[in-house]
Amino acid sequence: MRGAMLGLMSGLFLFSCDNGISFDDPALDACVRDAAPITDESHLDQIDLDKITTLVCGEDTPGFEENGISNLSGIERLHNLRYLLLYKARISDISQLAKLEKLRELIITSELKIYSYAPLSKLSLTSLTLHVGLDDISFLANIPTLEEINLERNQISDLTPIKQLTNLKKIDVSYNRITTIKPIAEHPNIENFTYISIGYNCMDCSVEEQNVLLVEEKNPEVYISCNSDNQLLPENCGE
Repeated sequence: MRGAMLGLMSGLFLFSCDNGISFDDPALDACVRDAAPITDESHLDQIDLDKITTLVCGEDTPGFEENGISNLSGIERLHNLRYLLLYKARISDISQLAKLEKLRELIITSELKIYSYAPLSKLSLTSLTLHVGLDDISFLANIPTLEEINLERNQISDLTPIKQLTNLKKIDVSYNRITTIKPIAEHPNIENFTYISIGYNCMDCSVEEQNVLLVEEKNPEVYISCNSDNQLLPENCGE
């Protein structure tokens, strides 16, 4: 009897293995299978997942038009992932990303509000792009490894937290509600910046001229432009 039970349990284990790994979210499952270096797309195992270092989930992903990613469950199994793009995702929970210890570059575009960015503080990100209707960037202070941030097309008004990012070199905060670039001009690493984009915000460029000149004085190699032609009209800057 004991031998029969062991044989049954062994058979069940083999059956589970034969089924391979799948993800609850159909769009994520399709994206991972598209990225995995496998010949049999019907079977996916941990060895396949460990070979994935780049995952681009977007318009070219099979089935993307029908199913945008809404559930990241299982993504933590991509132990060697370094670059992740989630384009037009439908996610509000990114807690699973905290376990991607090797992740260095992250891009998320989404129409949903993400509940918490605390999981990102567990990572050593060097590049972060968020187009998610963001209005508070205080969480960035908890990711000191960041060298590049692209926060274009959000609802940001206060840049003060970026002063905590001592490794920062590139920043794009165009199309927001920013009224002053003083945090950029006073950034402790401004001398090493290589790119700054501040267009289409809510700045009075005549008032900001002093900060623009301060940036140019500290770093003559970086170009920064503020004029009435590349700022939003006052009626677009209300509450």
